[in-house]
Amino acid sequence: MMARSSGRGKEGRKQPVPVGECGGTRAGQPMSRVQLCLSQTLNLASDFLEDVQAFAAAGASAMAVWLTKLEQAVQKYGLARVQEALASRNLRAVAAAGQGGLLWATGEQRRLAFEQLQHRLGLCQALGIETLILACDFPHGADTVDYQRALAQLCQAAQLAASYHVRLALEMQARAAWCASLDTLAQLVTVCGAPNVGINFDSFHYYIGPSKPEDLTWLTRTNLFFVELSDLAGVPREWARDSHRILPGDGELVWEPLLARLRQIEYSGYVAVEAPNPDFWAMPTVRVAEAALGSLQRLLEKHGLGFQP
Repeated sequence: MMARSSGRGKEGRKQPVPVGECGGTRAGQPMSRVQLCLSQTLNLASDFLEDVQAFAAAGASAMAVWLTKLEQAVQKYGLARVQEALASRNLRAVAAAGQGGLLWATGEQRRLAFEQLQHRLGLCQALGIETLILACDFPHGADTVDYQRALAQLCQAAQLAASYHVRLALEMQARAAWCASLDTLAQLVTVCGAPNVGINFDSFHYYIGPSKPEDLTWLTRTNLFFVELSDLAGVPREWARDSHRILPGDGELVWEPLLARLRQIEYSGYVAVEAPNPDFWAMPTVRVAEAALGSLQRLLEKHGLGFQP
């Protein structure tokens, strides 16, 4: 299993990249601007096409799809209608989330997991989705053998994804047995070495897990593929669940260290609001989408991070 060290070990791990080596806005150069995005987790109870209509009406230009909802929509309406719905509203599907159980699976479970991945990569390619988010949901009891298996299966998944022109963005899971922290996740990405494997930074898992502010130095322009933001309020970190997530900027998270790092590395990718809170699902999706975009814009403006409308 990988040690939590910043030095180079047997597996060839690299040190976190200092700011001076990975960018930073210089005098006379325009500040990079992130791109805004909404996740379908804002209403997992709604229909896929309803989300498309609501997100577009709220002013969004990009969405992160939930893979189960996408599969259900394709089965119900057909791929062509899903493509037409997105295109007619100038809404891009830029990421897909909800893929787990791939890195640690064995035997028949592994075969089924890769079969599912291949099907979903095909959908991503058909819709022009460039990033598939892969949860590092390692069960407790993982050991060195599991690490070696995970690394091998990640490399295999990366090769498969590359054949569909899709990137894999690994997401730490705060309560997983392994890759619960940002530094361990970044080391796995580094050891894998595939150019289409990077990081999905989820503020919820960063905040409630074992990650430390200094781990943010692992984020670079090269390895940071996607960012998902949500907030928490009035819930102890030990008890926090996905259902407790609220809109970014409305809670207690300290945002400056992360957003400062995004400024430093001149991150210009997508920043999405991901808040699967059932309280939102009882509201009209367009109202939740408008509130989510507004919260995200205010947060970025407050911390001096430019964005594309």
